[in-house]
Amino acid sequence: MAFVFARDIAGNASSSWSQRAKLGAKDGAARAYFGSSVAISRDTIVAGAYKADGIKGAAYIFTRDVAGAASSAWTQRAKLAAADGAARDSFGSGVAVSGNTVVAGASGDGDKVGRGGLHSSTFQLNMSRLFLGQFDATYIIPPKVCDVEPKCG
Repeated sequence: MAFVFARDIAGNASSSWSQRAKLGAKDGAARAYFGSSVAISRDTIVAGAYKADGIKGAAYIFTRDVAGAASSAWTQRAKLAAADGAARDSFGSGVAVSGNTVVAGASGDGDKVGRGGLHSSTFQLNMSRLFLGQFDATYIIPPKVCDVEPKCG
């Protein structure tokens, strides 16, 4: 699970914090490790579950039902997975979100794109469709990672 807290009085540093939401995956399986990594950007939360789907892993997108409203409920809008996902990839072991872009790490990916098999996937989100309960994402091939830096060519 992932828990969302907000200040009772926005902008007041001495204000108390209250739980606003408890997030879980709609398809949540036991021991998927949902919430092992989380990130927030404005009205979007991404939560990783690196043992979901047969240990391939997944990342889940949540948005506020009312943009900008601190007391608004959060709803799952999408589930992300690597296009080349395989068992033990641990997709979602790390997540980040900024604007309309989500990055999800896959620390167990065996494609050996970099040292230790570290791999990440980047998604561009169409936020207008996301708020309508539809999902539209474009998978972007990750940048080349060099085995010996700074030689990259």
